[in-house]
Amino acid sequence: MTPYTDFLAYKDGIYHKTPDATKFAGQHLLKILGWGKSMNGDTEWIVENTWGSDWGENGYAKMASGKGDTNIESHAIGFLLNHKTNAEMLEDSQKAPEP
Repeated sequence: MTPYTDFLAYKDGIYHKTPDATKFAGQHLLKILGWGKSMNGDTEWIVENTWGSDWGENGYAKMASGKGDTNIESHAIGFLLNHKTNAEMLEDSQKAPEP
């Protein structure tokens, strides 16, 4: 994400970049754990930060999605660790190796 000075002071609620926040040089990594929808219909990312439990909501935050102010959507990377079901992996492990 693109980090801004007001992100350092985040405590709770949904993070939105404020107009007076200034941008830090570089980028900041977060782990996106999921997403949600607030009562007013806005969507949000649920993220884990690396700054420890004293920051945000015990080290976690909700960030506004689709606003474009932090570029979190443009830098997201996902991984598919295993595309087989457990049954398929068990079946593969029981097959005799090919000569």
